[in-house]
Amino acid sequence: MTSPNDGSVCPAISPITPGTIGARFLLTSAPVPTGTVGTNGLPIAFRALNSLDRIFPVTDRSNYLSTRVDHNINANHQLNVRFGFNTGTVTGIQVESQNQSLGQNDFSRTGITRFKDTSFNVGLNSTLSSNTANEFRYSFGRRDTGFRSQNGEAVAFNISGTAFIGRELFSPVERIENRNPVC
Repeated sequence: MTSPNDGSVCPAISPITPGTIGARFLLTSAPVPTGTVGTNGLPIAFRALNSLDRIFPVTDRSNYLSTRVDHNINANHQLNVRFGFNTGTVTGIQVESQNQSLGQNDFSRTGITRFKDTSFNVGLNSTLSSNTANEFRYSFGRRDTGFRSQNGEAVAFNISGTAFIGRELFSPVERIENRNPVC
């Protein structure tokens, strides 16, 4: 069987025989129905460019909690304690990977990022003598952050300089950072 994959038209990648499906394959040129949608109702296959959303929502939902307690243990020792907890979710983030220009992304190519920050600090200031002081600090910080595609079921495809459609290529990303400095 000869095909454009036999090396005469493009570099050979693997022989294509009837019934073989491998890591790489050629499209059959059969049209994909325009109404093909994923479980979330978003299109995951072909759709006409004039049906792309031109304006889509961007949301930012954040919560901040911070508390501080200062206490004079005695005339020579002061204690302070702080606690912070922040959460946030931002949707509709346009992706700029692979030379994508802002404004050329479809809503399906946007991302969602979420974070949860927790911090705890304790400090003790001590006056040891008339010319000597000591300061102790301990801090704990944790950031749990993630990024995922707005439409993770879609297939990504690019029309350079025109439109970028489908899921974001470099998601999901999950990361946790912990910090424990002592001073």
